[in-house]
Amino acid sequence: MKDTDFINKRAVGIVRISTTLQTEENGGTGVQFQTEKLTQYSNLNDLKLTKTITDVASGGLSTRDGIEELKKDILDGLVDIVLIYNVSRAFRSMIHFSKFYEFLNKHNIELISVSEGIRSSSKTGSLMFGIMISIASFEKEVITERMVSGRITKVSNGVRGFGSKVPFGY
Repeated sequence: MKDTDFINKRAVGIVRISTTLQTEENGGTGVQFQTEKLTQYSNLNDLKLTKTITDVASGGLSTRDGIEELKKDILDGLVDIVLIYNVSRAFRSMIHFSKFYEFLNKHNIELISVSEGIRSSSKTGSLMFGIMISIASFEKEVITERMVSGRITKVSNGVRGFGSKVPFGY
């Protein structure tokens, strides 16, 4: 069933990976996969996907080139809807997501999470975005904690840097 709210609406997709190692070949939800899902959603709903912006950066950063490009397009009046694959792919920081979400609302831009089926145009959608970003922020903290504990374990086992052993007599 197609959504009649989408007639003559221009969408811009934003996809994100943290590093170039997060590709489909390495089992990640890479750029190509996310882009295909946004394109499929747009085609299914007769939504005009004008472009897809790619960010290769941490979702916890306060500014990212892709988000800044998207904001400029919004200010230039080129966007009606922003498509993301899912909340955790777009953002990992509750504060940065909240600021971005507020920016979208200020400019009457709808946000749609394709894989989660969440739309900001409803009260339930707004609630769900809040819940999902809370989970994404929690995941980021857990990942950071695991990375730090892994590094501590490596150092205590005599491994330093990128797997190199501590030199003899050091």
